[in-house]
Amino acid sequence: MLASVADQGVAALTNIAVLVVAARQSTAAGFAVFSLVYTVFTVLLGLSSAYVGQALVLECGQPRQVRTACRSAVAFTAAASSVLGVSGAVVLWLLTAGGRHPLAAGMLALCLVLPVLLTQDVLRYAFSALRRPRRALAADLLRLTAAVPLLALQPEQASPARLMLAWGVSALPALAVGLFLLEPRVRDAPTEPWRYLRPGHLGRRFAVEFSVGNAGTQLAVIGLGLLATPLAVGALRGATTLFGPLNVLFNAATGFGPPLLNRLGTAARKARTAAAGGGG
Repeated sequence: MLASVADQGVAALTNIAVLVVAARQSTAAGFAVFSLVYTVFTVLLGLSSAYVGQALVLECGQPRQVRTACRSAVAFTAAASSVLGVSGAVVLWLLTAGGRHPLAAGMLALCLVLPVLLTQDVLRYAFSALRRPRRALAADLLRLTAAVPLLALQPEQASPARLMLAWGVSALPALAVGLFLLEPRVRDAPTEPWRYLRPGHLGRRFAVEFSVGNAGTQLAVIGLGLLATPLAVGALRGATTLFGPLNVLFNAATGFGPPLLNRLGTAARKARTAAAGGGG
């Protein structure tokens, strides 16, 4: 449990650090556009985590079944995010005359790095399902140590698209290490990415819950930036960054708490642990 919470903390700290460094390296208008693109990413990340990640950590059964689910989750996320990224880039390129507007260029950059970012994130859930949270923590620590220096090396007043590309590229080492650490655990497991498209997939319920709750707030922020001014999104994103530590605890409890409690055995042990984790 401690390693899972620490991993959530490192992931959240990385996101906070990215926003802080991006704000320092860009103008107010540039950071506003970066924040708007980043908010779009948080919606896509939340949907991916709900549809694939949360369902994955609840996977139970024989070890081979869990390994198959993990291998399939990574394959599905990589394929789905690649299709989404490529199709999104093509549509944006055609509709915006090559992405000449800063917002369009930033969205194009997000489309290019989306497969890297989403696949690296789903590895955290795979390691949790395999009961190897320390491996996820190691990969996310590498992500943190790569993202901050690479963004800090960007020139002052860098464009939002350049910052987005640098942020995405910084996830490549963590993705490579994560895949390297995962491969021995799932080597003998088949790949069944289509299982995530079957009717009744549990992730659909989690995705709907996310869409009704958190995604609605994020979409409202995006709408504010499109209809009013991106500067408002930059201000809101900066303010919400201050609540990062609280979000870490919430995400750790909701994302990794239920499967860990499910492994404790008796109902009494689950109740005692949940009460202790909630502060009594």
